[in-house]
Amino acid sequence: FIITIMSSPAETWELRPQRRRSHSHRDSVDTTLTASPAPSAPLEAEMGVPGSSLYLFSIRGRDQPGISHLMCQTIADFEHSTLLDISQICIDELLMLSLLVKVDDEHVAALTKELLLPANRMGVSVSVRQLHDDSGANKDGEDHQASLEGDDGLCGSEDCLVQVVYHPPKGTVVQCLPPALLLNVCSIATREGWSVVSVVHFNPDAPLWVHSLQLRVRQTGDFLPEESIQDDIYNAASHPVGSRQRLYLLLQEVCHRVGAEVVVRPYEAPSKPKPKSLVVFGLSEVLVSNDVLMLLLKEAGKDYDGIRAQCEKQKLSVNETSHRLVAALEGAPRDVVTRTISQLRLTKGAKKVCQALKYLGFKLALITSSASQSIARHVQSELGLDYALATEIE
Repeated sequence: FIITIMSSPAETWELRPQRRRSHSHRDSVDTTLTASPAPSAPLEAEMGVPGSSLYLFSIRGRDQPGISHLMCQTIADFEHSTLLDISQICIDELLMLSLLVKVDDEHVAALTKELLLPANRMGVSVSVRQLHDDSGANKDGEDHQASLEGDDGLCGSEDCLVQVVYHPPKGTVVQCLPPALLLNVCSIATREGWSVVSVVHFNPDAPLWVHSLQLRVRQTGDFLPEESIQDDIYNAASHPVGSRQRLYLLLQEVCHRVGAEVVVRPYEAPSKPKPKSLVVFGLSEVLVSNDVLMLLLKEAGKDYDGIRAQCEKQKLSVNETSHRLVAALEGAPRDVVTRTISQLRLTKGAKKVCQALKYLGFKLALITSSASQSIARHVQSELGLDYALATEIE
C-alpha cells in the first residue's frame, strides 16, 4: 500500500480532471477547481495579493511517459513565466511533480489553464500554491531564496541531515528496518523540536543487507515538555535542548541498542554529493595523456617494449607486469623523474573536470602504481587534487 499524507493550506487550489461520458460515447474530461475556504470564488480573485510572483504547481496522478516534458514545455512556451526549480518523485505508479514558477499575478490564471490542457490529456491533477512575493521577503520581512527543498519551498538555515545505518546480526537477512528504530528516531527528533522534512530509505543489497535511512530535519523551536533522560550514557543532558549535538547523542543511544550507527551533520544543498563524495583517478592515459611508466623507462635507457613482450610471453597479470616494469628502473639516475615530469601532458579537459567536481564538493584523489611520488605530487599540484598515492621508487 502507498499512503500519501498532504497538507491543504488555504492558498492551495486543486484542479482535478474528471472523466465523463459524452454524447459521442467517447471519454471526455471536465476540470473541477476546488479551493479552501471559498471554492466558489473566481480563480483570479483567489491567487494572492498584488506583487506576488512565485507559485508552486504540483502535478499528481498515475505516472506515464511525457508528463514532465509536456508540463515543462508549457511553462517554457508561456511568455510571462520562468521555471525556477523542479522536483519529481515516483512511487510505484504514483507521480508527484512540483514546479516552482515565477509569474506575474495577472497571468497566473492563464498559465494554470495552459497547464490544464496536457493535464487533462494525461489524467493528472494540478494544484497551485502561492509561496511569497517577488521581493523575496517572507511574512517577517526576512530575505530568503526559494527552492523546492522544504515543505514551504524554503531551505532552512537550521536543517540537519540524520543518517542511520542498520546492519542486521550476522547470518540473518532483514528486508525492512525495525519499526521501533524509526519510531524512536522520529520521537526524539519531535521532542527536541526538530520537524522531519523528508525521509529516504535506501534499500539493502545482497550480500550485506545494510539498510540506510536518511532524514532531513529542521529546527522549529517547538520543544515538547522536557523529560528526564534515562541512562544518559552519552551525557546528552549537558547540551542545550534543540542543539545538533544533543540530538546526535540521544539518537546514538537508541541506535546503539539495535546495533545501528547514526551520523548528524548540517544539511547542504542537494547538488552536493551524498552519500558518495570521493572521486579517484588513475594517472597514465587518464589525468595525463602519456604512459608515465613508459616515459620513465625510456628516459632511463630501458627497453620498455622488450620488457612488455617478455611479460606477455610469460602470460603475467597486469599487476605482475607493472611490478616487472617498475623493477627495471632500479639503479636509474634520480634526474630521470625530473625529465619525465617535463614531458607530461595533462589530458584535455582534465582541469575543467576537476574544477567542476571540486565546486560540487567532491574530494579528489590520485592513485597510481606506475609513477613516483614526485610525479604524483606534481600532477596533484597542477589539478588541485586532495590526495595523491603513488609507488615509492626513488
